[in-house]
Parts: sequence; structure tokens; C-alpha cells
Amino acid sequence: MSNSDQSAILVAAPRPPIPALAYLLTGCIAVIGSNSLVLGPIAPAVATSFGTSVPAVMSAAAAFGLGTSASALFLARYIDRVGARRMLQGALLLLALALVASALAPTVTALVAAQLVAGIAAGIAMPAIYASSAAIAPPGR
Repeated sequence: MSNSDQSAILVAAPRPPIPALAYLLTGCIAVIGSNSLVLGPIAPAVATSFGTSVPAVMSAAAAFGLGTSASALFLARYIDRVGARRMLQGALLLLALALVASALAPTVTALVAAQLVAGIAAGIAMPAIYASSAAIAPPGR
């Protein structure tokens, strides 16, 4: 037997807003993702400016990927010991310095080294960003 003559009024509880810090963390993810993709389309121009080959320039992108994966694998476990906020701050500072070094690199070797350091910073920053976002998110978001 059903109560079809009763109407149910469903009122959704208001959801808490997403914290502003979450948008900043999303921006950090965008910077890291952009760096991993930016070199490919401009590699011929960069190779010409260094007077080298495109594969030599693209080794910088490979160094970034290698640094990211290695540091995420071997260094991410220290986030809990040091704290996600401190690790994220250090990683983002290192990333900024590495990106400036990449922009100012006088040789391909310097570019590859700077991108390796940027990758190491990104591999630390990504898990710290995920841990931080989970910590600041309101319940149910």
C-alpha cells in the first residue's frame, strides 16, 4: 500500500563553499601540467636558439618526467613526516627557481638540468597538493 496522497518535500542542505585555497592548489596543478607540455610545440625554435637538435631539447622534457616520477616515488612518503604544507611550500619554491633557471639556461645541458630539478619539485608538490586539498575540503566536498 502506498501513500500516494502525501507529497514529499525534499530540501537539499546547503553545501559549504569551496575554500579559496583550493583554487590556488588547482592553479599549482595547472602550472605543473603546463610545464610538462610546453616544450613540445616550441622545441624547434628552442633548438634553433641553442644551435642544437630537437631531440636534444626534448631530452629536457624527458628529464622533467623522470624527475617527477622518481621524486613522487621516493620522496612523497616524507610528506607525512614533514607536513604537507611545509613540503608544498619548499617544493613550489624549488619549482619557481628551476623554472627561472630554465628560462635563463645558456645551454641545452643547463636546460635539461633545470628541468630535472623542476621535475623533482613537481613530484614532491603533486602529492602534497593532493594531501592539502583533502585536508582543507569541507565535509562532503
